[in-house]
Amino acid sequence: MGAERVTSERAARLFFARWLEALTTTYPAHRARTVSVGVALDEVLALADSFVRSGGVTRATADPTESGHGVAMLPDVASEAVTVLRDDPLLKRPFGVRTRVLTELVERLKAKDNVTAVLVEQLRAIVASLRDRYLEEGFAEAERLINDEPKRQGDIEKLAGALVSELRYQGWSDEGLRDVAREVCPQAASRADALQRLRLRVLVKPREFTCFVSVELQGQRLPFPEEQGLSLVDALPQGKREGRPMKDGTYLKVNIHAVDPAAAAALAHRRVLSTLGAATIFLPGTGIQVASELVAVHTDPGVLHTFEVQERLPEEKRRASSEQISKILSASWRASAAPSADPLHDAIRLRHRAMMAVDPESRLLLLWTGLERLTAGTRGYGVALSAARELTSCGGAMASGRISEREMGRSAALLWPSTTNDLRSAFPGRSPESTAPETASPTSASGPSACVTWPGMRIST
Repeated sequence: MGAERVTSERAARLFFARWLEALTTTYPAHRARTVSVGVALDEVLALADSFVRSGGVTRATADPTESGHGVAMLPDVASEAVTVLRDDPLLKRPFGVRTRVLTELVERLKAKDNVTAVLVEQLRAIVASLRDRYLEEGFAEAERLINDEPKRQGDIEKLAGALVSELRYQGWSDEGLRDVAREVCPQAASRADALQRLRLRVLVKPREFTCFVSVELQGQRLPFPEEQGLSLVDALPQGKREGRPMKDGTYLKVNIHAVDPAAAAALAHRRVLSTLGAATIFLPGTGIQVASELVAVHTDPGVLHTFEVQERLPEEKRRASSEQISKILSASWRASAAPSADPLHDAIRLRHRAMMAVDPESRLLLLWTGLERLTAGTRGYGVALSAARELTSCGGAMASGRISEREMGRSAALLWPSTTNDLRSAFPGRSPESTAPETASPTSASGPSACVTWPGMRIST
């Protein structure tokens, strides 16, 4: 009995070690960045629903749900979702029958002729029932393995990683999951007891947090919709302060639903950055932008905690003598004497390289690099590029790594419309549907002359 208890305790320690490793290590391969069951199913469900709404055709519409962006990737996404379902360490045991039915439905989505509204609704119903029980059953399975089969260490590690990935997808931040695990371990009599405490702490519903994002005003105050929880304030509320001090000035007060304060801060910063970026794109003279990566959040009544929302890249620690540092500075200073290439000429060269690129992915990357060269160093260029990424037709697909050849061609045409026309003449054998947008862009041009537009500038080449 004593030996079994020791073995179970070691298995519980292994579970928490893998949990914390997935949240703290700087080695990317060990971080919980894999596609969880929830991510895979929601993604394939969204694409299937968009396919039905749009009729399987990508087109420009006012309603994004009917535009059909990314529907060309539905067979590939469905294939990946089937792989995720079959490899998930939890679905094989408690959800055996439901998983088989779910896998068969997703398999049918590989053929576009099978994508119907009835199939989408069947899939949606099963996914909803699975989502409600996945985490509960996951922690129950972890307790069973630790108590009854503690020697199945590989399954315990996989289950810990799957739970972390799913919790992150459902809104938990790395900081929140890490802090909860570190809090429950000292309070529990054993690691097995700590697992039960961990389950109670993380299986919670989102609640509303009031966040304050520092903004810089250079022009008029925009009429933010206060009925949606957006308002400008000139000072932070009084109360206890925790964390790094915020900059003095104007703040955008927003209400965010999240499961932990760090996640609320990250979500508030991302949404405010995207919203102000859109205003910068459509109204370049507004002069309002996010001024800091710090976000203040009301964590408790009268307590304002500051979170740093942008993750810092790991820095390699290097040592150098004074002589070596002097040589580095001297060489850099001599190199800076050479004039740098003109951004406009660089952008023109990148455009010509894009004209010669056959595959849409290389074309899109070259055009995007050209835009960065044109705008780098100008005031607010980072905000403008971020907003462009959010507003282009395939922005979401670019972020998730899912973008079809057709979508790449459309985005390339939107970013630099004249390239599409030049490519048609340069590569007459290529199908035009992978590069041409559904509707003509107001900045499109034909022939050797082209016009590039960007907020605040107009350049002819």
